Amino acid sequence: MKGKRGKQACGSPHVREVTLSSSEKVYYPLKVYCFNGVINPLTNLLKRVAFSASCEKWRDRQVRRNQLADIYDGSIWKQFINYKGQPFLSEKHTFGVILNVDWFQPFERRCDISIGVIYLVILNLPRAIRFKKENVILVGIIPALSKEPASLNHFLKPLVSELKALWRGIDLDVHENGKLHSKRVRLALLCAACDIPAARKLCGFLGHGAKMGCSFCKKAFQGSAGLMNYSGFNTETWQPRTRQEHLKYAKQAEKANSITLKNKIESGYGYRYTELLELDYFDSVKFCVVDPMHNLFLGSAKKLFTHWVDSEILLRKDLQKISDRINSMLVPSDIGHLPSSIASNYGKFTAQEWKNWVLIYSMYALNGVLPLDHLRVWQTFVLACKHVCQPCISQTNIEVAHGLFVKFGSAVQNLYGEHFVTPNMHLHCHIKDSVLNFGSIYGFWLFSFERYNGILGDFPNNKHSIEIQLMRKFNTLTFAYDNCPDTDDEMGNMVMKLCLGVSGDSLKSRFTPDILDLLKAPSDKVSDVNPKLWSNLSLASWGHEPLVLLTMDPILRRNLLSAYSVMYKDNTLNSSKVGAMCKKFGSLYWNEELLGSAEKIRTCRSSFILATWSDDNTLISVNDKDVKLGKIRFFILHSLDIEGKYVDHIFAVVDWFKTTDAISIKYLPPLNCLASK
Repeated sequence: MKGKRGKQACGSPHVREVTLSSSEKVYYPLKVYCFNGVINPLTNLLKRVAFSASCEKWRDRQVRRNQLADIYDGSIWKQFINYKGQPFLSEKHTFGVILNVDWFQPFERRCDISIGVIYLVILNLPRAIRFKKENVILVGIIPALSKEPASLNHFLKPLVSELKALWRGIDLDVHENGKLHSKRVRLALLCAACDIPAARKLCGFLGHGAKMGCSFCKKAFQGSAGLMNYSGFNTETWQPRTRQEHLKYAKQAEKANSITLKNKIESGYGYRYTELLELDYFDSVKFCVVDPMHNLFLGSAKKLFTHWVDSEILLRKDLQKISDRINSMLVPSDIGHLPSSIASNYGKFTAQEWKNWVLIYSMYALNGVLPLDHLRVWQTFVLACKHVCQPCISQTNIEVAHGLFVKFGSAVQNLYGEHFVTPNMHLHCHIKDSVLNFGSIYGFWLFSFERYNGILGDFPNNKHSIEIQLMRKFNTLTFAYDNCPDTDDEMGNMVMKLCLGVSGDSLKSRFTPDILDLLKAPSDKVSDVNPKLWSNLSLASWGHEPLVLLTMDPILRRNLLSAYSVMYKDNTLNSSKVGAMCKKFGSLYWNEELLGSAEKIRTCRSSFILATWSDDNTLISVNDKDVKLGKIRFFILHSLDIEGKYVDHIFAVVDWFKTTDAISIKYLPPLNCLASK
C-alpha cells in the first residue's frame, strides 16, 4: 500500500482488541490525543463575571514614551489594532493569544516517558492575572510516543480549524452589565513561545543542528551534525527571513514528488510546512519568539558554568568559596537562596535558580575567584541580562542589551574558540527582535508555562491513560473556578489575598474604594495620596507580638514631625501635637505580606526594602519617586492628635543605604556598593 510521494504505509496497529465478559469485542486506541480545543474553553471564560471587562483594561493603559511594558507596546499588537486597513483589536470582543508547546515527564521515576502539552493564553488580560491557572487554556495533550514527533501538523490541524473560524468570527455569550449577551467574537494567534526544538516544529523550521538552522535569519552555519560552527557575530550581514519565503518554499517541499527532493528543498532553505501557515495572518518568522528562560538561563549561563567546572577553571576549593559567599548573602525572602553546595547541585538548578544566579549572586560570588578574562566575558553577559530582564524596558535598554549580547558572543568566540559558540548564543542577538515585536520579556518568557507542567505532573494518576486523566483533572479545576461565587470579582493578585477564607457576601463588603486606594498608594507620590488613607490600618497587623513602650529620642521625634507635616500637608504641626511616646514592634503583616526588621533575627531577610518617598536626607519627600534601598530597623505605632482625636499610625524606621565607590573595592558592574552609614 502506497502513501503520498510513494511512502510505504507503516502498518502499525492503532487499536487493541479487548473481549468483554459478554464475549463482545471492543477496540480501544493505543494512543489518545486529548483535544480540548479553543472555542469551548473560550466560551466558558467569556461567561465569567468581569472577564470581558478585564480584557478591555489594556485600552486605558498609560506608558511612557519609548517604554515597552507589555505585549501591547510591541509592534505586532499595534499592527493588529487595524489589520490591513480593517479593524481588529480596535473593536471589542477581539482577542490575541499566545501558544506554547512543550514536553515533560509525568512520572517522577520514569525518564523514558514524555508527553506533550499545548497551552493558549489570552493576551488581552492584564499580565498580573494572564497566566493564572484559571485563565490558561489547555488545548491538547500529546500522548507519549517512542520519540518526540518530527512534525506537529497532525496535532495542530484541529486547532488551526478552530482558529480559522475564530478569525472570521463566531457568536458567543459574553457576560456584560450583569447578564449574558450574544456577541460576535474574533481571535487571532499572535505569538508562539516555546523552547528551540518545539518552536522549530511548531512554526515550520529546521532544527538548530541544520546548516540553515536559525528561524530568524538566513545565516548559514558551517560544519557537520554535532560539530556545527555557530560563530560569527557580524549581525549586519544576517539577512532576515520572511513569511513570503516560508510560504513559497514550504509549499514547494510539500509538493515534491519524492522524499529526497523534499529534504533537499528543506535543507537548502531551512523551511518546513506547518499547519499554522494555513492561517492567513500568521507570520511564522515574526510571531515566533526567543524564549529568554531557556536561551539565557538554562542555555548560556549553564553552559559557561559547566565549562568552568569541567575544564577546572574553577577548582573544588573555588566552588567552596563561591558557596560560602552565596550562603553569606542576605536576599529578600521572595527570591530564595541557591542550594547550599553549588559544587554538587548546580547541575540540578531550576530555571529560576539560574536566573537568580545570573542576576543576583554571580558577580559577587565570582569576583576574585574566576580568572579576570573569564570574569570579563561573564560580566558582559550579566550586564546584557540586567538590561533586557526588566518588567518595563526602554528603547535605550533594548539597544544596549543587543550590543552587549553581540559583544558577549564575540568574546566567547575569542576566548573559548569558534566551536564553543552555541545556537543559544546566536539567538541572543535575535532577542532584540522579539522584544520590539512583543514588548518586555515578562510578557512571553516561559516561566509561567513551565509551572503548569509541574501542576499537571503533580496530579495523582494510576499510570494508565495518563493524557486522559490529566486533561480531566485540569478541566475539573477550571470548572470549579467557573462555579465558585467567591471569584466573581477579579481584583488582581493583591486583592485576591484578601479573599482567602472569606465568604462571598463578606468579600464584596471588603472591596471598598478605600481599600483599592490603599493598595495603589505606594506607587503614587506622597503629595497625591488621600490624607485619610494614612490612618487606614485595615491591611496591617502584627500578630501576637507584644508592643514595647518606647520614648522617642529627639532625632526620631523630629523626623516623625517632618513626616506628618508632609503627609497631612500641614506646616503648622508642632511637637505639642506629636507625642514623645510610641509602641515599638519588630515585624508587620501588610496585606498578608511579611515585613521584617533588624530587631528580629528570624525576619531579618524580610527587612530589606526598595521604596520611594525618601529624599537624599532620608526624610519623606513630597514629590520624590526615586526607588531607594533600605533596611527596616523597627516599626512604631504612634497616635497623632487630629482635631482633638488621637488617630493611630504605623511607621517603619528605616536605615537608608547610600551609594559608595565600587571601583575602590574592586567590584565590576553591575554590582553597586552601598553603605548604611
